[in-house]
Amino acid sequence: MTEVLVLAEHDGAEVKKVTVELVTLARRFGEPSVVWIGSGADQGRARLAEFGAERVYTADDPALSDYVVAPVASLLAQLVREKAPALVLIAGTAQGKEIAGRLAVKIDSGLLTDAVDLVPGDDGPVAEQSVFGGATVVHSRVKRGTPIVAMRPNAVSPQASPGTAEIVPVSLGDAPSGAKIEERVIAERGDRPELTEASIVVSGGRGTGSAEGFGIIERLADTLGAAVGASRAVTDAGWYPHQFQVGQTGKTVSPQLYMAIGISGAIQHRAGMQTSKTIIAVNKDSEAPIFELADFGVVGDLFKVLPQLIDEIGKRKQLLPLLRDFCLHGPRGDHAHAPRGHRGDDRGASPTGQSIIPARGGPSCPPRGRGVQGRDRRRFRRSPERGHLHQRRHRSRQPSHQRPLLGPQPRRLRHARHRPLRVIHHRSLRATHHRLGYT
Repeated sequence: MTEVLVLAEHDGAEVKKVTVELVTLARRFGEPSVVWIGSGADQGRARLAEFGAERVYTADDPALSDYVVAPVASLLAQLVREKAPALVLIAGTAQGKEIAGRLAVKIDSGLLTDAVDLVPGDDGPVAEQSVFGGATVVHSRVKRGTPIVAMRPNAVSPQASPGTAEIVPVSLGDAPSGAKIEERVIAERGDRPELTEASIVVSGGRGTGSAEGFGIIERLADTLGAAVGASRAVTDAGWYPHQFQVGQTGKTVSPQLYMAIGISGAIQHRAGMQTSKTIIAVNKDSEAPIFELADFGVVGDLFKVLPQLIDEIGKRKQLLPLLRDFCLHGPRGDHAHAPRGHRGDDRGASPTGQSIIPARGGPSCPPRGRGVQGRDRRRFRRSPERGHLHQRRHRSRQPSHQRPLLGPQPRRLRHARHRPLRVIHHRSLRATHHRLGYT
């Protein structure tokens, strides 16, 4: 099977998440072979083998670590000429893009950057990219040489698959050259995950009002175990450091969940977060452009909405151990063995006596199959092929001969993400569905 080279992103012995994402993606095209620059490959080998790496090319020469990116590009070019891989995958970070550009020049091959997906094609790998500030999605491929693709972090979900991860030492034929590193300073890191690798990102905008007001964004992020981001207006005003800016002139993120709090949704900000899997927006202006992109939206004052959200999340976290115990061991107490639906007021009781889950058929829980009627019975399902949300209505109980005859209906256009937007108005606390972009 053809090899696929993956440049490892690591911090000593710790393998970064984007590396296992690239290894997972490489399995679509052949055998993943990881290129590890520096020391720590022995400690990271188990992690790489867990996700299917077959070989680990290690270059632990201290001279390689004393230079910025030029020796890394030279080593990759050497391996491409020796191994003739089908593809080279590199993380789409600032350093990764520079290495990819230098490598493309050295081996005279095409380069694709900021890819959010990569699939096999008839004439080679086909990449999906979000361009022009996220306004257009294009599919492209390399027509000359060995394809080099810089993938955006969080674009692929890591999937474990056992591999051998055989250690293969390699060395650079020529002496390293280029800009030399004179000093290294370890950046201070808190308990929050790194912004570009986090699965949940909470970003605040001008709506926070001040540096003190931005503190509620940090509170929500800590409650969710998320990374903190900021809009350009916030960083320019000095309310938060520039290194946390999300947007076209900042960092590009693609988490599983992105929360835009007090952000209007300017095009330069959308360019940095548009590929997020799920987007939730909170803004007091119902006409804010961010709602055109959001999957769920809350129209209300963030200083009233977020405290309630934080409190509710805290309550759910406290309830999780009780729910886990209930699911594993069932209800406990005097009525633990009573027939279902006949346990009185303490049905589903926890060891502490709190009622967790009412029994099916009790006064507070309707029997199965007889739920709420009307609009509230609508549900959503996710299409596995396209990942879009579609509305599913329950079948009418009217006899077929009494139902109105409906002909083919014209397809309506939704907004750019082709997803229905669920907007919750804070004042009434009632959910309504809004479709944007209808013709």
